Amino acid sequence: MDQHDIISMANKVGFIASVSSEHYGDVPFVKLPHPTPKSTELFLMLRNFAALVAATEREECAKVCEIVARESGNMRESLVAVTCANTIRARGEK
Repeated sequence: MDQHDIISMANKVGFIASVSSEHYGDVPFVKLPHPTPKSTELFLMLRNFAALVAATEREECAKVCEIVARESGNMRESLVAVTCANTIRARGEK
């Protein structure tokens, strides 16, 4: 997950995020939309952002397990790696 992904996720949940190069080079920033959200709306924005970040990270970890499964020459290792990938993805369904 890189800076672009994080900015994209922040925008997706309602923040205003971008990269500014006005003063000191490329500096990422996030600000609240106008009108300023109420505290409950802000909480939901933060919760949704955290959920997007967690889901993205889970998927990236599961993909690493699948690479190990494909590249392993050992059937037992491959099965363990596939089980790990499935278990990681299932954490998002709780």
